[in-house]
Amino acid sequence: MGKFLDEMSKSERNATKLKLERERLRKGMVPHWTRFWKLHSGDVGHAYMNLYTEARRISPYYTGHYDGIYYTVSVPLQIILIGLLIWRW
Repeated sequence: MGKFLDEMSKSERNATKLKLERERLRKGMVPHWTRFWKLHSGDVGHAYMNLYTEARRISPYYTGHYDGIYYTVSVPLQIILIGLLIWRW
């Protein structure tokens, strides 16, 4: 990453931004994952929901790209699987 973002091509710049955002998300989520894994806290449901909420607060750019790819792939696959299950019965 010797080049500045302005000197990179568009695809290099986007890949670099995603990489930096992923690292920011990884570091920022440590206390939330720690809270979630401490099951004796008694508030596991809130801690689970907090994982999604805080991830979007810490890095909306990365989570937005992740969600865009995830839903584009998973929703059609789920529709196909449900169709196959119905067709087989």
